Amino acid sequence: MAGRSLRPAEEVVEGPYDLQPLVAPVMTGWPARAFVRILESPLGSLVLPKLKSKSGFPQVLQDIHLPDSPAFSATWPSPPANINPASSGPEEFSFSQPSAIERACAAEFVIADGGRSERSIANGRPQIADYQAAYTKGTTTPSAVAENILRAIAASESHNPPLKLLRTYDAADLLRQAAESTKRYQQGSPRSCLEGIPFTVKDLTDALPYPTSGGSLYMADRRPVKADSPFVAALKEAGAMLVGKSATTEFGVSPLGYNANHGTPRNPHNTAHLTGGSSSGSAGIIACGICPISTGSDGGGSIRIPSSFCGLVGLLPTQARRPAVGGGVSHSTLASPGPMGICVADVALMYAVTANTGALDASIPAARVPRTLQSGLSGSRSLTGKTIGIFEPWFQDAQADIVSACKVAVSKLEQEGAKVTNIVLPELNMARIAHSATFSCEHAQNRKAEMRAGLRSRLNPDTRVISVVGQSITASDFIQAQSIRRRLMTHLTHAFKSCDMIASPTTPVTAPVNKVAASGRRSESPISDVPMVGKVMQYVTPANFAGLPAISVPVGMDSNGLPIGFQLMGPAWSESDLLAAAAVVEAAFTGANRLPDICYNVLSCT
Repeated sequence: MAGRSLRPAEEVVEGPYDLQPLVAPVMTGWPARAFVRILESPLGSLVLPKLKSKSGFPQVLQDIHLPDSPAFSATWPSPPANINPASSGPEEFSFSQPSAIERACAAEFVIADGGRSERSIANGRPQIADYQAAYTKGTTTPSAVAENILRAIAASESHNPPLKLLRTYDAADLLRQAAESTKRYQQGSPRSCLEGIPFTVKDLTDALPYPTSGGSLYMADRRPVKADSPFVAALKEAGAMLVGKSATTEFGVSPLGYNANHGTPRNPHNTAHLTGGSSSGSAGIIACGICPISTGSDGGGSIRIPSSFCGLVGLLPTQARRPAVGGGVSHSTLASPGPMGICVADVALMYAVTANTGALDASIPAARVPRTLQSGLSGSRSLTGKTIGIFEPWFQDAQADIVSACKVAVSKLEQEGAKVTNIVLPELNMARIAHSATFSCEHAQNRKAEMRAGLRSRLNPDTRVISVVGQSITASDFIQAQSIRRRLMTHLTHAFKSCDMIASPTTPVTAPVNKVAASGRRSESPISDVPMVGKVMQYVTPANFAGLPAISVPVGMDSNGLPIGFQLMGPAWSESDLLAAAAVVEAAFTGANRLPDICYNVLSCT
């Protein structure tokens, strides 16, 4: 490969499936700590280049000449006025209201009885419409639900092993919010359909009255929280009640869910397995029924991977919809906040309320959601005119029962009128390495001041490994990575000329075993598992690197009873199409997505 020159991306329309695994030793406990010390020592200059070479970093970042200009962020133009997604067609509804309350009220139709799945009721986890109906009828109140939530949290922490889903919560603050919501219902003046709906916020995102620790041991003391992030502020304005901060991996670096600082969250479907990360606590909280929705963020699958592992719906919006400034402990050209929930309808409502809040560009298209989310139940062929693209060798590169379930999902989309076509996604391995290099560089930059302040020893080994890798990336390497970003955007643009969305599994494996627990070590023991990190990110990083929307929806269970996720990725601004297709898939798998081993119904306290 040395010295090889590639043609401009516009001229590359074919190519082999070329994804290769990341290579590094898997270690837990003291070997993991010793390994990172070696990498940080002078010996690291001998060890790290060999590891990077085994994973293909220098071959991609140094040995290839690219004619493409770098794209330092994934910027997509707003559509021309004559096809502007903000101009809703007959099957869509647009949300451009300035107030979160107005947006929530306008979007209430997505959770109406005639437009939602019975999946969450059947498996004992109420969704937003169930809360709203119970509050409106007076069969329960937000105050009663808050009391039930506190009991459920206590039960989750007294479980053996503890679930470790919440980083922090304030019972008095939750009860205060609930009392205010209860009073508004009693007065007949709830602010919106989100009034009294419990939610949590991933502990990378600011939400008063809580500190933001970023999953670390020190950040809460170094950086005071001054205001809610725009995403959180919108939910609060619409009446949702904040339960607390959900657990995350340290600074969101791991898609697996490990956290040696505060303990690793357990998967409610099977506590021997991981929830995925880095929105690990958010996924677990929803899966076990403590809340129907939560905020996540996603720079490398951190919404979609835990949604897949825990049997949830998770949406990564178009990157340009994210807040321009503020709201968290890290800054990235890869990550965006997004909604996670029990069902497509709840995620659609949350998206309608939060999309574009704090966005830099006022010309960004308004958020849209489908006018009906369950047309698939009626056989109305609601997807007629839509085309699903599949890169066959990529799609097939997963656990056999995952591939089988995802093929069924595609067939359900076809039954609703969608066509399926084969596409090619060239240079996926280059894109994976470039994404990894970009993520590592941005992480190292975000943590630079703390390293200078002597806080290195307080970081988890996996976090420190990523910092070491990021510091080793040269300016030339980084620019090469951004040229590869440009190439990926070009390849996806070409693919979307022949399809409306790209289908794949969300992850090639179901929730991995918690190797720290399996080794008999305590939950605070560190681990470095780079090969599994690379594996679970196999399908998710193209959307992050290219700034495109993607959604994960559950499609049944594997042979071990663990959830399987199905992913749809679309062009910029296509969230409405993704939600509509995801709802069809969700309806088709009603009854196939089983109740977790640990589940609480806080509407009835069971």
